[in-house]
Amino acid sequence: MNNCMPRVTSVLVAWMLAGAAIASVQTEQIPLVNNLDIKADRMEIDSNGWRHAIGNVSIHTADHDLQHADKVDFNKDTGEVHARGHIILVQKDQLRWSGDSLDYNYITREGLTGLSEMHASTFAYTAMETHVDSNGMKRLLHARLTTCNKTNTDWDYWIAASEIDFREHDRVTIYNPIWYFEGVPFFYLPYATRDLNHPFGPMLIPGFRSSWGPYLQSTYTYPFYNPPGPDLVTGNSMIDYRALRGLAYGNEVDWTQEEWGNGHIGFYVTHDLLPNKNEDPNLPPIDPNRYRLYLQHEANPTPTDQVLVQADILSDEHMLEDFLPTLYREQSQPDNFIAYTHRGLTYASGVDASGPLNNTFTGVGHAPEGWLKIMPQELAEDSGLYYESDSSAGYLAQQWTNDGTFTNAFEPDTVRIHTLQKLTYPFQLFDTINVVPRAAYDYTFYSHLRDAAGANDGRTNEVRSVFEFGTEASVKWFANYGEYRHIIEPYLDYAIITSPYNVKPGQNYFFDRVDGPREWSDQFGLDGNYEPRQWDGVRPGVRNTVQTKDADGITRTVFDWDVFVAYRVGGQSDTNVGNGLCMEGWDLTYRPDRDVKFRTEGLYDPKDGGRLDQSDTRVTFGEGRDWSFDVDYFTSDPVNPDTLNTLADQSLIPYYSLDPARLASFSVTHRINSIWSANLFTRYDVKGTQLSEVGGYVQYELDCIAFRLMSGYTPAYTRTDNTRGAANYSVAFMVWVKAFQTGYLEKMQGW
Repeated sequence: MNNCMPRVTSVLVAWMLAGAAIASVQTEQIPLVNNLDIKADRMEIDSNGWRHAIGNVSIHTADHDLQHADKVDFNKDTGEVHARGHIILVQKDQLRWSGDSLDYNYITREGLTGLSEMHASTFAYTAMETHVDSNGMKRLLHARLTTCNKTNTDWDYWIAASEIDFREHDRVTIYNPIWYFEGVPFFYLPYATRDLNHPFGPMLIPGFRSSWGPYLQSTYTYPFYNPPGPDLVTGNSMIDYRALRGLAYGNEVDWTQEEWGNGHIGFYVTHDLLPNKNEDPNLPPIDPNRYRLYLQHEANPTPTDQVLVQADILSDEHMLEDFLPTLYREQSQPDNFIAYTHRGLTYASGVDASGPLNNTFTGVGHAPEGWLKIMPQELAEDSGLYYESDSSAGYLAQQWTNDGTFTNAFEPDTVRIHTLQKLTYPFQLFDTINVVPRAAYDYTFYSHLRDAAGANDGRTNEVRSVFEFGTEASVKWFANYGEYRHIIEPYLDYAIITSPYNVKPGQNYFFDRVDGPREWSDQFGLDGNYEPRQWDGVRPGVRNTVQTKDADGITRTVFDWDVFVAYRVGGQSDTNVGNGLCMEGWDLTYRPDRDVKFRTEGLYDPKDGGRLDQSDTRVTFGEGRDWSFDVDYFTSDPVNPDTLNTLADQSLIPYYSLDPARLASFSVTHRINSIWSANLFTRYDVKGTQLSEVGGYVQYELDCIAFRLMSGYTPAYTRTDNTRGAANYSVAFMVWVKAFQTGYLEKMQGW
């Protein structure tokens, strides 16, 4: 809510100070005086120092308009201002106040209004009386409050109260509030208060899930520490009840500190009444005392330094899946790390530590690992020769989950030192063709590998060395065709990469990221993190881009197409991989307007009769329209062993491969009218001919409040560890005030 009375006063006081310059006592219009435009049927000045504007009084300034008042009286000496009859005060884009009486003293800063209505910011109110205290507090008596946008009192919902106290940009306090919906009272409290600067307050989500039974999830957000300025610390208390699983509770503290950064810390605990519901009987039982402890922080102590911390400790690997499905959808396995990064003009460096914090999940621990990246820079002035490098060193250890599936698993550790040194010599040929020759050396050192008991695994220190020589050439042409601009860029990359010495592909699979065949293009380091393999071949391709400008002047890419192939020139003598075409790929985006987008990308293996290695096709339509839909179809059919290189140890194949998959998803939303809308979504496993998920919602939306009824069904499924997950269906009902829907809708995603 905005401060109404002082803004009224600012207009009238300015008018009063200009009054001394008015010589006539009767006029229809006073021209602009001291940035003030005053109109009235007549003006009068009496002997007691009072000035009177009578009949259709209007006052205009750059920011305010006072309109239609029957009469305005003010006294320069006493500071009194009285306005009567059909008063409307408008402040541009901020408030609209209307009433029949206004009394204010701009010296004491105290005032009183009669029956009035105001729309300010996200709030609107009516009051029989409004008292303005000298400290800026407004007391509204026999008042009503809402967030509806209607300019009259035909509100969809409101709060009626005996008194409402508020201070602009501070807090509103309500005494004896009664909540009404469409004129029907439904809730009462003796007292309520809310911070006007932050979304404090409760959030309730009732519903039903087959694995929970009837449930009620509740969160109350409150100010934990709120000093003056931008810093803020808030708390979120959570109390959830699930009929089949029992009571759960937790608390989270969020902080936003200008000097120390942003983050949160919290816990969530429960005594699960059915901890082993539908779990594999061959697995160890789950302890009913289940919990989640978590911490996240981001800080930038200087413009060139950053610190990131993320920790998530779970009682068991199914905690998120069973109790926090929203988080489980985003990340089924927690990512724990602490990272420090320093950015210089020509380099970046840092120290990281990451990995599982307990034995709940399988992973590789990095504790710690330092790294240094040298950005491309010229070795000597005007030499044209550029140098760059990427180096790291750290201690790494394999960890397995304690769920009983890896009771005697090998747990090696090692000290790994890695560096990639690279030289490039970019130049232009015939002032048209961009040519970038390169030479690189990739070196990796591994210390003695040991198992969990500390015994040597039989290998000594190892060194892997890989050399790479190559050249990339490209040319770019432009042409304009009416309102369209066409850019075409053919390119060619030729590379020779030696077979790794000593340590062959896959021998250190616990510690090095290994690319499957669907990531063959990483041979060229396209994602900045690739596993070196032997290669002697070319990668030609062409990029096409068509752009235009929309009516608002913003450039839109209508068509973007990148098609490429990989052709091996020299085969491997120790494998069956020979010369010839070994991969074709494409990445195409088509966007005829802002509301329609078609995207497809894929890789095709032409050998052995041809095979679609990977594809991902997605169509989105109608964002912001009455009908909108999103369709996605993904396929993956990797080959074992690798298409480009066979593994040194065939027993490692299961750690490399991805299972073949064909997945489809579809979502459609129809906005039936300004009030009703509906959504339906589904995910389907095409290869397994099995429904993965189906659901939707029906939404009823009024001027200032919205209702949504949602339902979903997930059939029984097999997890990646071959355990079975039970079928689950759910229903939930949500209500939210549209003025605060941004934060609310974010919280209820993935319900």
